[in-house]
This record gives sequence, structure tokens and C-alpha cells, in this order.
Amino acid sequence: SPYDADCANAAECRSGFAGVFANQPFCSLSCGNSLDCPLGSTCLTALGSAVSFCLSGRRAGMPFSLAEGQACRGDGECRSFICPRTQQGQLCFQDCQRNAHCGNAQSCRAVLMDQQGNFARLCHSLVGAVPDGSACRAGDQVSCRAGFCDDSTQACQALCCTSADCPGGLRCNLSAMDQNANYIYKFCGAAGQGQGALGAACGGDAQCRSDSCIAGRCSDVCCVDADCTAGTRCRLHEVDGPGGRRFQVSMCK
Repeated sequence: SPYDADCANAAECRSGFAGVFANQPFCSLSCGNSLDCPLGSTCLTALGSAVSFCLSGRRAGMPFSLAEGQACRGDGECRSFICPRTQQGQLCFQDCQRNAHCGNAQSCRAVLMDQQGNFARLCHSLVGAVPDGSACRAGDQVSCRAGFCDDSTQACQALCCTSADCPGGLRCNLSAMDQNANYIYKFCGAAGQGQGALGAACGGDAQCRSDSCIAGRCSDVCCVDADCTAGTRCRLHEVDGPGGRRFQVSMCK
């Protein structure tokens, strides 16, 4: 079935990838930000997971049509689904999951959007932000470029889609932004003890830097198929995540 068609499971879809909206599965695409999706669609991350998929405005009942910097009256008007109040009025912000989604003067940042504890990832100015890799302590995360102080390295680290987005020796890890683990974001952090890189042969999770061996090959988290090695695609997978719970995440498989 084509993009946005109702389906029973991902196997029915040309893309091999399905999303769920209003309890209805539909044929979708994996994504890192809204620009990975067809026009009139946004990139939605399911609450309580690290799975992002394209959602059409037709299905959501929203236009998802305005670009970054355009004036908006509500989130649904923006392609990014992010329309915060600023000193210049309400404007659409660009959504992101890695710094490469933003311009040279911006970084991808996790931002607390309201008093209800809702988070979003958006492209944010570098002005006044502490560079990635700088030492920090938990609680100091507001000053970090990505809005996060990584416990595993005790340093400000960048948001990521996959470990290739991270500096040498680090990998892309899951982190909960809120106590209820509704917002599971990925940040660069310490790697596992294994030496196997993405695509390397493995006999168990402990042999991989990602701590994830799928079908005899070291896997990694991802946003889009291009994050994966030849012969694998970015697909749903269940892993142990923050707080000892099981989470769905997009991984190369």
C-alpha cells in the first residue's frame, strides 16, 4: 500500500514502515525531521518511544504547511508542528533530531515548551550556549547547546539520530527528558564495551559498541534508512530503555 493508506501492519506497506495515529495503523516513512516527509506532513515521535514517523495533515486534520520563520497561530499550521510564542510573535520553528538538521548558526536543542512538561526538539541559536563536549553537572543542562547534560560522560552532548552523528568514541543513546519517560530523546554518550561497529558480525549484544546485535550484525539507532548499512533499513525494534522499561526505538535491521 502507498504512503498514508490504512494498513494492518508494516508488511502491507511499500515502505515497509507503519505508523499509528488515533489507534489506526497506516503506511508511513521513518524520519528525523519534517523535511524528511512529503509536503503537508510532519515528523511525529510517538510518546513513550524513540520512533519517529511521517504523519500527513489529511490524517491529523491539520495543514502542516508553514515553513520555518513564518507567522503561525497554532502548532498544526507549521510543517514542524512547533509554533511557540517568541519576542517576535508566534513563529514556526524547524524541528530536528541532530545538528545537521539546523544551520551553522543553530544547534538541535531539547526545549521544555510549557508548564505541562511537554518537550520538543527544535533548531535553536548558539548564542550563549555551552559547546558540546564541555564539562557539566546534572541540573546545568539548560546551558548546554542541546539542553542536556549527559550523565555517562558528565559533559554537554549533542542530540543524534545515529552514532555517526557523535564524536569519536561516543554512541547515540536513549535518554528520558521527563520523569514519566514520555519523551525519549537520543543524545551522544558513552559507548558499550564491545568493539563491533554498525554492520559488524556479532554473536551477542556485548560484542557491539551499540550493545545491540540483531540477526548476527551489530545494529544502531537511526532516524532514516540512510543511517543504516547496505542491506538494512530503519525499522521498529524493542529495547531496554531509561528506567528499566522496554521501549520501541527505530534501529537498523
